[in-house]
This record gives sequence, C-alpha cells and structure tokens, in this order.
Amino acid sequence: MIIEKLGELGITLKGRVSGQFKTVCPKCSHERKKKNEPCLSVNIDEGTFMCHNPGCEWSVGSRVYEKKER
Repeated sequence: MIIEKLGELGITLKGRVSGQFKTVCPKCSHERKKKNEPCLSVNIDEGTFMCHNPGCEWSVGSRVYEKKER
C-alpha cells in the first residue's frame, strides 16, 4: 500500500520494495540546476520522505498514511 501511495505522489522507487534510498524529487528537481541529483530521501518501510532542497515544500518531510482496517 505504501509503495502505491509513493508512486501516486510521483516518487520513483527504482524497483525497490523496502529500505532507504535517495532519488530525484518530483516537486523541485525539474527547477534545479542539477536536475538529476538525488535530493529526496525515501524510507519505504516507514512510508516517509524528505527533500534536502531548502526551497522545496517537501523539505520539512512527510509521511504516507495507510488506512487501518478493522
């Protein structure tokens, strides 16, 4: 479920299904000089991501929430 949510946000997972990695940020990388520099840290296991570009709206970090089933 987390993988699908990250994909919906435009985050490229590069075929990964768990762990931590860095990738380009879909929010700000297209505006940067070094467009292909990975500036978005993603933790698939925790469903968290944070951009290391201070001008990006994702620089404060965020979490993907899953619906809890009862």
